[in-house]
Amino acid sequence: MQQFSFCNLSQESNHTIQYKILRKISFNCMLLLLPLWFISFTLLLQCTTTIEGTGEVIYGKRPDVHWYEIWSFVSIPSDELASFKKRSGISEHEMMNHPEKPNVYRVPAKYQNELKKMGYNILKDPPFKLVFPEINQRKGNNARDWWNGYKDEELTIKILYDLEKRYPHYAKVYEIGISTEHRPIHALLITKDPGKEWDRPAFLINGAHHGNELISIDYVLHAAKEILSHTESGGELKKYADQFEIWFVPIVNPDGVNIFWNRTTASGRKNARDTTQPNGWNIGDGVDLNRNYPFYFAKGGKNASSNDPSHYTYRGPKEASEPETKAMMDLAEDKRFVVALSFHTFATKVLVPYTMTTTMSPYPTHLWKMAKRMTGSAKSERSDKPYVTVKNLYPVDGTDQDWLYYKYGTSAF
Repeated sequence: MQQFSFCNLSQESNHTIQYKILRKISFNCMLLLLPLWFISFTLLLQCTTTIEGTGEVIYGKRPDVHWYEIWSFVSIPSDELASFKKRSGISEHEMMNHPEKPNVYRVPAKYQNELKKMGYNILKDPPFKLVFPEINQRKGNNARDWWNGYKDEELTIKILYDLEKRYPHYAKVYEIGISTEHRPIHALLITKDPGKEWDRPAFLINGAHHGNELISIDYVLHAAKEILSHTESGGELKKYADQFEIWFVPIVNPDGVNIFWNRTTASGRKNARDTTQPNGWNIGDGVDLNRNYPFYFAKGGKNASSNDPSHYTYRGPKEASEPETKAMMDLAEDKRFVVALSFHTFATKVLVPYTMTTTMSPYPTHLWKMAKRMTGSAKSERSDKPYVTVKNLYPVDGTDQDWLYYKYGTSAF
């Protein structure tokens, strides 16, 4: 791994210069975007239509994808375990290593009402590692196991370095910054001869601005894997790796991912900044990194972001206040990305800048045409969740894609 150093580039940046670049390589950009989105859409279908641990795929209707519809967690004192088994008749239980509470058992959620009737308290918002403890079995030396299921920071780093090892002529891992709790923020560069300095058009694909959106990590990793696999077999994807720099940042918010896995599923969206009392980590701590970018910071009106340090959309004390935000901004300043894809979860929608409700986008714009072509080419197996192109899901300000579009003219989705 190499520490990434940023060179001093000209501050000149406007839509006219970027438009010339886009016009020159617009066809190649479109070719790049569509395969990447096809890859990501395929992953989305797999993840949203599969019940974890069963392999069962349900088409055309809403599947049971929420962990609390599969598992419940209950605290059972050791001296009551025998009577619990006898009274409940529940044989499907497994003792879990809860970081704060002793004698916690994982049982199928179908028994939840019975447990409540028996007087047991169902524990809310456990660490995600209790929901899927199987992750510990996947951290050995078998690279195939690393890809199966949800990923934490440790598995993600293993995968990145494994890709670098397998494809040394096309892949290189960089450390682009350090998080609030001093965790490295890793990026994978895919380009031909990645150790050399190139002046190639650059693309950005990132995930986990919000650390509780674990599936976004998979989108980024699988897109990288798909491109690298074609560097040996040839085809269009190899051409993209030969001609462009493609930067993958699977976890923008490593502290949030760590909190979600190891502390509580009620947190992890924000980073780990200590924002509430008492001192030390509290469940309401943190800054929403995707409200911390310096485009219309704190100017989006009601509900776009919050100045309450305990709120889940707390934007931070000032724009670009967080080390994670600064790391992404520094990378963008150096690379002036032509296209950026920022993956989130919970919606099958492509957002087009400007996503701020009160900000008008240039018209006509190539962005809507590109986004609609992408969503129009994808088929959702969820009849209740078709892929659509929208300006936003709800009021927002200080987002990465709006800042990228404003600052560098990046086609940011």
